[in-house]
Amino acid sequence: MDKPTEAPARDAQAIWSRVADRARDEVPEHSFNMWFSEIRALSIRDGTLELEAPSEYVRAWLSKNYQDLISRLVAQTAGTGLTVNLE
Repeated sequence: MDKPTEAPARDAQAIWSRVADRARDEVPEHSFNMWFSEIRALSIRDGTLELEAPSEYVRAWLSKNYQDLISRLVAQTAGTGLTVNLE
């Protein structure tokens, strides 16, 4: 059985930093500050960028309103094979 692959947290953080910079250019500043500023990258596990929201409310709101943007920017930044999981 294959062992799950996991990249160091710093790799996830570097990708999220670039994604966040791109998101800042695409959403109004007040929206970015409210919804994106406290998202943390946890790891990359089995081809998925694991992100953590500061609350369930923020996670649900981002999933509903910005999941497509986040997924697109992750694909542009890290390659199309990387998916996103927002916890």
